Amino acid sequence: MKVHRKIWNTILLLAGGIAANAQPGTDIYLFDLVSSKDQITLSGGKNITNRKGYDNQPSFDPAKNILYYVASDSGQMTEIFVFDLRSGQRQQLTNTPEGEFSPTVVPGQKMISSISLYADGRQNLTGFSMEGKKLRALINNLTVGYHAWRTPDEVLSFVLPRPFTLHVTNTVTGRDTVIATNIGRSLHRIPGTQSVSFPVKNDSGTWDINKFDGKSVSLIVGKVNAEDGDMCWTRDGILMAFPDGIYFHPVKKNGKVLKTGWKKVQINGDFPNGKVTRLATNKAGNKLALVVSE
Repeated sequence: MKVHRKIWNTILLLAGGIAANAQPGTDIYLFDLVSSKDQITLSGGKNITNRKGYDNQPSFDPAKNILYYVASDSGQMTEIFVFDLRSGQRQQLTNTPEGEFSPTVVPGQKMISSISLYADGRQNLTGFSMEGKKLRALINNLTVGYHAWRTPDEVLSFVLPRPFTLHVTNTVTGRDTVIATNIGRSLHRIPGTQSVSFPVKNDSGTWDINKFDGKSVSLIVGKVNAEDGDMCWTRDGILMAFPDGIYFHPVKKNGKVLKTGWKKVQINGDFPNGKVTRLATNKAGNKLALVVSE
């Protein structure tokens, strides 16, 4: 399906994405990750997309050695792709008239959720089979930009327009509650828990990283001076993109933040030039995928 360039660019901007024909493209890099005490080391960095265009929003499958992401060529709608971590091969998973964003495995279900972007501006949360077949709309009454699953039935969503709000939606009952405003896009389920973290822009213009455990919101780390608030979790704490590199902040299993503070991640080997945005780690905690502008 061909979409008028102006419409497609507008849709991508609403989603917080980057139009391949209007902005510099993006690539996905894969690193080996080693955690030792309060130090994170990255090595073996490889550009796994390595082409002109939009390759973005990586997400690891928790049960398989594969990475989901989205890609587009020449301003066309994005589709979900699969990268096999063992073979290094990629395969297109979906083929829809809409654009797909933020592919995420739904916990406890054989389903992938994705933001579907329509040419008329609608943005729904849609469920797909593991084979890429569209199943059903999971949320069709909100303009969802990003999302993270807390349980198999409960999802937290970044909802447009401004001021961006955080919604908690039960996809079975349809119950929906707003729990925060002025949030950032980086929503993540915290490993080993049923809590989801999310950044909030505070009065000082920095980020507070909070979590929602199903009942209440609490602060994890406050006043983080990172440009976009993009982050992810390792088994031992938070990885976050700062203007001058990737930093790590240890967090105990009980959610207590260690006093060591932010420490720059050690890089063995080359690191790509360009702005780092989305970050994702696998369940084993030994791989990091990150998005870098071309």
